[in-house]
Amino acid sequence: MSRQLVVCNRTSGSRALSDYAREQAGIDPSIEFTILVPAAPGFGWKAWDDLRLADDARMSLARATASFEQAGARVTRTMIGARDPLAAIEDELREGPPYDAVVISTLPAGVSRWLRLDLVARARKKVPLPVVHVVGDPVPGSEPTGVERELVAAGGVAAEGRTGVGSSPASVGELRWVRPYIGEETVGSLVFPDSPVDASDEGLDVVWRRLHEGRGVAKLFGALAGSPRVLDAYVRFVNSVWAECGLEPELRELAILRVARVQRFEYLWHQHVAIARSLGVPDARIAAVEHYRSSEHVQFDARERAVLGFVDAFCGAGGGVDEARAVVGHYVPDRTLSALGLLAGFYWMTGKYARAFAVETEEAFVGWDLYG
Repeated sequence: MSRQLVVCNRTSGSRALSDYAREQAGIDPSIEFTILVPAAPGFGWKAWDDLRLADDARMSLARATASFEQAGARVTRTMIGARDPLAAIEDELREGPPYDAVVISTLPAGVSRWLRLDLVARARKKVPLPVVHVVGDPVPGSEPTGVERELVAAGGVAAEGRTGVGSSPASVGELRWVRPYIGEETVGSLVFPDSPVDASDEGLDVVWRRLHEGRGVAKLFGALAGSPRVLDAYVRFVNSVWAECGLEPELRELAILRVARVQRFEYLWHQHVAIARSLGVPDARIAAVEHYRSSEHVQFDARERAVLGFVDAFCGAGGGVDEARAVVGHYVPDRTLSALGLLAGFYWMTGKYARAFAVETEEAFVGWDLYG
């Protein structure tokens, strides 16, 4: 019996991919397939959130699984991976069952974002297995539709409806707004957005508009609004470190929550409990971050413990940084390790700033144990 890892997204359910599955099943009727869909935004998107990415990835998995089964091929495992497709492949090869080949399905050259990233050639250099390249056409339902299509066409960002964790964009348009200098004015009651702000100029214009109107932006941004260039730089950096740290969304949030827990940063804990919940992380798992090494009710795997251990060492809460870096280096690539250091440092700074300047949570503090 052989087992192949199939990596796809917009070509999931394409005829080329199902033909490949049918051909392989004809050669070896016992062959098993794992389908991996990286949770990556479509090319050209200006704004997205992890909930939408997860929904799209699940749809791609369902399309691919159905097409493989119709082709007479067995799918025994499905996975949603990291945004970086090569990192997603490396994660599955490290943590999943043994494979005999990796199949990467892309759109044609000139259209495929993955080919622009040279994914196939890079995978062939790094993956110690045969890498098969299948070129397919996009299937209906795999492209941005509705709000997202308008978003791409307008070159704008979601302008309304982003006032609570887990909400969706309600309207889209091309925005033009001159960023005001707020100075010493008091910004009204503000609400934390459910994902990093789009760091394009248009996205920053939305931040300033909402600050001016006193709605839809975290109180932390209001505290920074007296220094417009600093706030611009902060928004751009938080977007990058939050979205491109190389960790899957749940583990990223657990790492941020560990920073908050170690340092007792109430603002940081409160905001990221909300984000973790919006991603479907159960309260028991969030609360267990406090005792992640010895939790009796929630188990963290070795990779998760290594990441949280590095956060501990980085924040001065236990062990040496060199040792922790060596341990986590067995589980994540160098680029993710480097980004993890920036993630921990950035949120340590953010929590410290919120405490020093008495930035309050938007609602009553959620509590450290979540059950009080």
